Amino acid sequence: MRFWNAFVPIALVPIVAADFHHGTVSCKFPQILKPLEYGVILPSYNDTCEAATSPNLDVQQLYNFHESEHHPVLVSICNVSVMWSRSTHNWTSRDGTSGGVCYDLSGGSQTQNCNGGVAACQYIDEGYCTSHTCATPGSSEAQ
Repeated sequence: MRFWNAFVPIALVPIVAADFHHGTVSCKFPQILKPLEYGVILPSYNDTCEAATSPNLDVQQLYNFHESEHHPVLVSICNVSVMWSRSTHNWTSRDGTSGGVCYDLSGGSQTQNCNGGVAACQYIDEGYCTSHTCATPGSSEAQ
């Protein structure tokens, strides 16, 4: 019995979710008829409209979402190059050492509105991919 008691504390350690999210952004600028639209990958700890529209590319990775409908896209998220596929719902690291599955959000896509400078923007969070790639800095999952 003492043998099994040694494993109980290990089983109770919380697992840190370090997923990354994928979605689309649409920004409408004054005086321009067609909105700027792009796909975005964000770490789950910074999954906001403000981060999705930030000019700071350390926060997110942009991609052509029309291209992602038919072909995997190569993006860099949390200092790891990943090949992400909307159609197959999976991702793999460029070096092939890790990968994971992507899921739609339960309850459907979630929409957030924000201002991206002078533009009125909308971020649609469509889903997430399981990964330890984007663990929050200082967590036990950080690489």
